Amino acid sequence: MKDIIGKCKIYIIESQSDNDIFDGRTEGNALSSGLKLAGISNEYYQVINEKMLDKAILKISENIKELVSNGKLIVPFIHFSAHGNESGIGLTNNDFIDWSKLRKKIDYANSIIGKVKFDDSDNAREFSRLNLSFSVCKGINAIKIQQGFEDNKYLQLVGPNVAVDWADSLIAFMTFYHLMFYKSEVITAFEIVEKMNIAAGLKDIFEISGGSGLVRRE
Repeated sequence: MKDIIGKCKIYIIESQSDNDIFDGRTEGNALSSGLKLAGISNEYYQVINEKMLDKAILKISENIKELVSNGKLIVPFIHFSAHGNESGIGLTNNDFIDWSKLRKKIDYANSIIGKVKFDDSDNAREFSRLNLSFSVCKGINAIKIQQGFEDNKYLQLVGPNVAVDWADSLIAFMTFYHLMFYKSEVITAFEIVEKMNIAAGLKDIFEISGGSGLVRRE
């Protein structure tokens, strides 16, 4: 287990509103500090506009590629902390990144990182290495990045289906990452998301999506 945890890393991209910055609200930075305390490797990027978002995604993608090629990274997460709605995410300077635009940025990241096959057959499908998390109001709508496209954009995606408070989201994602990295051998992805909801005092708000859709209880 320790070997797997040592090969996991979370890349946090945060873009608060100007009022959030003025009032000192920084969910992404707080999450980064909590993850470090838990021994989970992470990097934090604060971006204020689309140009800085692109710069962060490029740097993250190159880092993932380097670590994967050296056998030092198996499970990369990109965690977005921002305001948003069912159509996309907003940045500090009021740039709005809709899901189609973000899809192109994720495609660019995948082109740098490279995809992986889970078997050696000639017809094996290639899968993205990326796991995506959205601490964004209605962030589960980011599944539109994948919908309607045959090529795999991400391995899994987590986000809320409604608007959520920063405090709830912080507690939920701390629980999610703790369980994902320390308990995933004994509980399922559904159970992890169920417990992250419970930890934040919520019910069926955060959901998880794989390439074939939302993960539901069997």
